[in-house]
Amino acid sequence: MTKYVYLVLDCKNPKCRTVDLLKYHGVYEGQLEIGEMFPEGFSWGCGQCHQTYRYLQEETRLALLDFPPPKEWKEAAF
Repeated sequence: MTKYVYLVLDCKNPKCRTVDLLKYHGVYEGQLEIGEMFPEGFSWGCGQCHQTYRYLQEETRLALLDFPPPKEWKEAAF
C-alpha cells in the first residue's frame, strides 16, 4: 500500500491533542529526511480547538499516512 509523507505536529492543548498536518512531502520512497524547514519558532492555530501555540522545529515530526492530501487542502505558510 502506498504511504504519503507529511510534516505534522501535536496540538499543545491538553484537552485537544489533535495531530495537525503542516506540509505534504509526497509519496514515501524509503527516506524520511527533509532537512531544516523553520530555523526559528513559529505560531500555529489548531484546526480543531482553534487555540494558537508557539512551536519549535523539534516539536514537529514526519508521519507516514495512508492518504494523499485532498485537492482543496492548502499547506501551512511559514
